[in-house]
Amino acid sequence: MQPVTSVPIERTTHLQSRTVWFIPLLLGLLIALALWLNWSPPAAQAQKPAMPGNAPSLPQEFVPLGGIAQVAAGDWHTCALTVGGGVLCWGGNRWGQVGDGTTDGRSTPTAVIGLDSGVQAIAAGFQHTNTLIQELEEFARRLRQVEETGFACPELDASLADEALDRWAGDGVFPPASRGELHAQEAAWQVDINDGVRVNITPVQAAGLLAGDVLAKKDVSKAIADRARWRSDERRWVRAGKLPRCGWLGESVLESPRWTELAPEREKERVRLEEKRAKVLAELGARET
Repeated sequence: MQPVTSVPIERTTHLQSRTVWFIPLLLGLLIALALWLNWSPPAAQAQKPAMPGNAPSLPQEFVPLGGIAQVAAGDWHTCALTVGGGVLCWGGNRWGQVGDGTTDGRSTPTAVIGLDSGVQAIAAGFQHTNTLIQELEEFARRLRQVEETGFACPELDASLADEALDRWAGDGVFPPASRGELHAQEAAWQVDINDGVRVNITPVQAAGLLAGDVLAKKDVSKAIADRARWRSDERRWVRAGKLPRCGWLGESVLESPRWTELAPEREKERVRLEEKRAKVLAELGARET
């Protein structure tokens, strides 16, 4: 009977011995790597590869955010909507998704250019915030153009060609400094309740800023032209004393001097109409009896 071989025991012993010396070596390498990462010189750290998406490293200090209404997270950036309607973004910015006008990654919340207020909701994706910001910037650009030239039209140019540069052409107190200033004032989109919805909404529709049309397309240019004509007419009537002041001016604006001069004539006309009315009522009463 052959004795039991001890080879398996020897193999186990060799494996255990290898494990014993391998573990300290691995631990030593890990410790050395950690020390190198922690105390490596700036030149060595500068050679570290950039994080995907141009994402910066995490901030060393916690930056508290107050007054936040909504947070949206993309793949490499995050945005927050403030209660005041502004937008803050931080993180990767390779595609400009932070919206600060650069492509530099931001480790702290950064205000988005042009979105200081008025924003109601935000969304973020891989590059989605960038797309939304571009759309909002284009919308804001077109809206600013409406504010500056929404009521500009050929009829306005014609009506202002010979307009007197008096206080009625200005704000009711001071006259415009030049005809160019008068034109800019009249071309600007100034919402006036006296103009009605039809006129006030027209410049916004003409710029394509509405979800759907309110006026028929054929009425858009007509509404803007009508406004230019009747504002010119109203200033002319104020100068002639037919109105005390332009309807878009406040009651604090002094009435037209000509209106004051014609006050006695208006009173005579009022008395005459009252007498005529009383006479008609008397005749109707006599017929009934």
